[in-house]
Amino acid sequence: MCHLIAYACVASSVLGILNANCFADELTRKQAALLARYETATNNVDFEAQKDILLELSELYNEFPDEPNTFTPDHLEFILEDVTRAVRFTHEELEVAKKRQACRIAALQLFQRREVASAISQMNQAIDYSKQIFGSRSFHTLQLQLNLANEMQNSNHDRKAAIELAHHVLGILQDDKRQKCFLYYEINHALAAIYIDEGDFSKAIAHGDIAIRELERFGVVKTVNYLNLQGAMAAVLNLQNNHQAAVTHARDGLNAKYIPGGADVRYVIRLLREYARGKLALNDFSRVPEAYEQMVRIAKSTPNYPSDLIREHLLEYDRALAIMGQEERRQWVEAEISALEASLQR
Repeated sequence: MCHLIAYACVASSVLGILNANCFADELTRKQAALLARYETATNNVDFEAQKDILLELSELYNEFPDEPNTFTPDHLEFILEDVTRAVRFTHEELEVAKKRQACRIAALQLFQRREVASAISQMNQAIDYSKQIFGSRSFHTLQLQLNLANEMQNSNHDRKAAIELAHHVLGILQDDKRQKCFLYYEINHALAAIYIDEGDFSKAIAHGDIAIRELERFGVVKTVNYLNLQGAMAAVLNLQNNHQAAVTHARDGLNAKYIPGGADVRYVIRLLREYARGKLALNDFSRVPEAYEQMVRIAKSTPNYPSDLIREHLLEYDRALAIMGQEERRQWVEAEISALEASLQR
């Protein structure tokens, strides 16, 4: 069950903003350029530049009010509170900010090298520095604590501590009425992932459903995160024999009509698989063959998709056809399996 819902947020490590490539082309280009500048300003601990860029992002939100966008006024205002304070830092406070940034970068590098204990120590030091200059309820502090909870979960290190830290962040966001901030989505996504790994499916579903609703509120459903969450919820619900709810989650994910490229195509395949499994368990065979065939077709058309996984998909489809009593289709599937197995033996 480990990492059934791997936290796949493709977010800026600085802003905590979803970078969805499906946005309007002009909006995407402008956001990408601003994010690159913001990352540079952050690395340079240049708060004046950060403030200017955040104000430009705010103007961009007003320029594209009808487009899916996680750069909402609430999210930007939360970050601007910190940055506006930071432009007035004393020399001593600015030195602490530089230490915070250095510890944060060191922690992320150590996590990548799987030196978890050292990474956690560096990240906790960054959090302490952040509390000194921004405060314990600031965006910059909460974002670091979210990062730490995610990394602890991803590295299977002290999951209980990760849960406590994530709930600490969630509690502050709720108490301070920050639910419209994108960070609120991120922390619920993280908790869903942690609770799935813990096997506490009821809590996983509760937090996963909140995260899904937040992405829908932002309008960013054509994203890997949305597909990942919907597929994970469908898989958990099928495991709990709540097949109708599983089918609904899988269908909602598929209705996003978004097929990412490369390895991320696995999220669409999981949606199709959980949809078919749920329908099969409900003895509702309509569209089950189509779901399996689309799953196999997508897998085959994806470069470097593992042949052994394609074989697994075909074998599952064959078992489903046996249950449905569709012998004619089975002959075709079994021929496909035989041809694939022969190619694997060469």
